[in-house]
Amino acid sequence: FIIKYTNILHRLLIYALQREYVNSVLKKSINRVWKHGFSGCSINDIVKDNNVNRFSLYHEFTQQVS
Repeated sequence: FIIKYTNILHRLLIYALQREYVNSVLKKSINRVWKHGFSGCSINDIVKDNNVNRFSLYHEFTQQVS
């Protein structure tokens, strides 16, 4: 029972951290678009603003859409 409960808590924690990451990236990206417009915003800018890897960014957000 304790192992199953710990596993559930672990999954909930991972889910919460993923949501926090997604929300943080979205917030910073939206702010950049508002300041610079779509033409003044590139993936490189978003990667740099969020200090993330380009491929992990693609992976996370393609999972959200599909």
